[in-house]
Amino acid sequence: MSELRNFPFKNQLNSPTLDGHPDENRGLNCVPSSIAAGLQYLTGKPFEPDELKDTVYGQSYRGGTSALAFVSYVATHGIRLFPINGSGAYLVQMAHQHLVLGHPVIITEPDPYGHPGNGLLHVVVFYKDLPGALVAMDPFGATSKQAPDALWAARIDAAVRQIWIMEKQATTSANVPQGWHDDGTTLTAPNGNKVVKGFRQYVLAHAWHPENLPLENEHAVHPLETAHPALGSGNQQVFRQTVLEWTPQRNVFEMWTGLELLALRAKISELQSPPKPAA
Repeated sequence: MSELRNFPFKNQLNSPTLDGHPDENRGLNCVPSSIAAGLQYLTGKPFEPDELKDTVYGQSYRGGTSALAFVSYVATHGIRLFPINGSGAYLVQMAHQHLVLGHPVIITEPDPYGHPGNGLLHVVVFYKDLPGALVAMDPFGATSKQAPDALWAARIDAAVRQIWIMEKQATTSANVPQGWHDDGTTLTAPNGNKVVKGFRQYVLAHAWHPENLPLENEHAVHPLETAHPALGSGNQQVFRQTVLEWTPQRNVFEMWTGLELLALRAKISELQSPPKPAA
């Protein structure tokens, strides 16, 4: 069992405002409320839903919000916000794993407070798990909501098959490979190629050899691998000794280069073989 101890509860219906104006979006601030709770838990600093909404969307904005719009904002506070896509059952499994790591997990479910079938969505944030169950902070009234895994999976499947993870960014300068330069956003190798976002975080989080230089900048590839076409599209960056890859489902990972090399050799051999004579 894992629990994010002293996880803050944020009430979108009764949130303090820092601008002296009434909260103009209280009924629809479930996303900034969930993100504010995660930010406060991970940084130890106070955050309020109206503050986040006003900063990202503007003081006068009224309407629904998206986690994607807050990615850059939370990054300025040293927090990484990223999605994982998949089936409800898979995402519930991922939620359990990330709670063990101390990461708040934001999910979308069908709106439980409107009329049935209204098509609206609601966002809550997992802060605790139990055997076969997950517990969320629901910002609509700042209540605790517990349900079995199967029910959460069904809710995710019925809404958006996506969860958002919040974690502290790895920015320790001591992990910068010798001769490389990191400005807090971009990691630049001695050959001038740059490593950014999740790939940068991966390099800084590992004992990266200084001579394992990026031979190119990150770019989109389709398909990502010849040996594993089921991965689909993704981003890739080739280094001297390593190939880093990213997909929304798996986040950042290292290519199994041996399998890919053999698959590419087989493809080259097939293309170079003389055509078979017609029957």
